[in-house]
Amino acid sequence: MMKVIRNDKRPIWQQLLDQAIHNITSGVWAPGELLIPTRELAHIVGVSRSTIQIVYEELLSRGYTVTSRRGGTR
Repeated sequence: MMKVIRNDKRPIWQQLLDQAIHNITSGVWAPGELLIPTRELAHIVGVSRSTIQIVYEELLSRGYTVTSRRGGTR
């Protein structure tokens, strides 16, 4: 699971993005696997939903994920 290291100098969104990319490239998150909804992940990690939205948007823009309105983010 993803977690925030409060004394890390990188912004929180960057920490979480790096962890997400690692999870994808290492196979922890399998291709086509549905990612946790932003509200739920924000609650689990203890950050705002907007922080998770930034991470998901960055994953999408870098080509790591695809998204659809009804199908979520994979």
